[in-house]
Amino acid sequence: MNIKQRITFIFAIFTVAALLSGFSSVDEGVSTQRITTGDFKADIKIMQGAVERAAASGDIRNEATTRNLQLQLTTIDFYLDQGNTGKALQQLRQYEVLLEHHQYSGNIERTRGIMIRKITRVLAWDWETILENQ
Repeated sequence: MNIKQRITFIFAIFTVAALLSGFSSVDEGVSTQRITTGDFKADIKIMQGAVERAAASGDIRNEATTRNLQLQLTTIDFYLDQGNTGKALQQLRQYEVLLEHHQYSGNIERTRGIMIRKITRVLAWDWETILENQ
């Protein structure tokens, strides 16, 4: 290892140590915010709108993918209508997997797919927190 590589390695070690110590410490002044209001049906309508906008802009590259994503959201909406929020949460997690599949298959533009998947993941976390606190 030459001197430049050693310095880079030491810098990387210090950076990782600083990041890990920052992540592991608990700051009592930090509060988390939900992106959902607790109205699960409204969240699904927002997700359906996001899929429609992605399809209209051409980020979803074929009609079958759009139908597939909308069908999964309709399934989640159905379970919410039935009052089965646990099953709806499970289907929301499966929706993220479905998005990932379509994104890696090239059916969804990469950036848009990542954005919708992250929103889905945060919604699932929020729903889980709400359901645990009920």
